[in-house]
Amino acid sequence: MLVRGWMRMHGFGVHCNTRWHRTCEACLKQVIHPIMNVPQTLPADAVAIKPRTLMHGVILGAFCLGFGMVLAVTARITAADIAARALEDRQNSLSQVIPRSLHDNDPVSDSLPMKNGHGREITVYRARKGGKVTGVAYEIFGTGYAGEMKLMLGLSADGKVLGVRVLAHKETPGLGDKIEVKKGDWILRFDGLALGNPPAERWKVKKDGGQFDQFAGATITPRGVLGAIRDGLEFFAANKATLLEAK
Repeated sequence: MLVRGWMRMHGFGVHCNTRWHRTCEACLKQVIHPIMNVPQTLPADAVAIKPRTLMHGVILGAFCLGFGMVLAVTARITAADIAARALEDRQNSLSQVIPRSLHDNDPVSDSLPMKNGHGREITVYRARKGGKVTGVAYEIFGTGYAGEMKLMLGLSADGKVLGVRVLAHKETPGLGDKIEVKKGDWILRFDGLALGNPPAERWKVKKDGGQFDQFAGATITPRGVLGAIRDGLEFFAANKATLLEAK
């Protein structure tokens, strides 16, 4: 019934003068003939899609491989230059917080891995003269208005500040960036001071009851620097024996 209904709807059997039935040859031919004449192969342009797709894949793969090789070669060539530049920057930073007259060794190569008072891994660089440790330097960290500030603190063997220099920060230009030595002398006022001079509770900005000036319109930045220096001094006091050992 369903087949005959479909045949009527699509106009099959118009040449049949008899009623619809299964054995009507004319009706069956009109149904079967179009089906049998459906092309058994895909058009030429459709067949060509496969090799074109394969070729595109090969080209893309070759491009990615070539690009990856270029990156690898470039990284290998520049790795030595990057390492040399990092070493040069480190030596320059240390030279500003440890006077050359205090050592006859290379502090960069005489280093000691440790953890600071907050459990953060740092590298301690030691200055020696005649085999005796005459000073140390290490990174200290504070929180400024725009995030973390990283500084280098240099101390003599008796715990006095030899120098403090900013390594990295994101403070506001014209305000917070006065912590940089090239922008002002504020960072130099700590030279020669120690944890007991002034006492630990006085290592703050004046606004917080401490000894040191803050910047006009920028208190958070110097507050963060002073907190970092105080932490660095306390770290030295707690680890003095290890830092000054002759090994």
